[in-house]
Amino acid sequence: MVRDLPGYANRVRTRLTQRTAIGSMGSILLAGRPEFAPLPLKPGSETPPQNDLDQAFLTTLERQTVAGQPFDLQQYHWLFLAKTGRGWQLALMYTRTGQPTTPPRESSQGIIGQAVRTWLRDCNAGAIRP
Repeated sequence: MVRDLPGYANRVRTRLTQRTAIGSMGSILLAGRPEFAPLPLKPGSETPPQNDLDQAFLTTLERQTVAGQPFDLQQYHWLFLAKTGRGWQLALMYTRTGQPTTPPRESSQGIIGQAVRTWLRDCNAGAIRP
């Protein structure tokens, strides 16, 4: 997924840009540093229970332009994935932005969340080559 995620995310971003006519929103340059060791979840926290979900962590590097000046933005993503009868599905995702990082925000419906969901759909359909 990490190899393909920038392309998937940029296609999602392009569709959103065309649909909303808000102009360029930057681009995802790369995704990397996947980690799969789950974090311990505290009882009573707002995150989902650990029992049926696998966790994955990855970072993305995004380039945006503000007032004609480009800048890079690193984002940290915490994915919760569920194995279903239809293959892997994204159950929930949190994202933190920048250095210092922002508080985590639920981002399943954001650009990266949509890109992950689309990639998983294609992977489950056998359209992704290793």
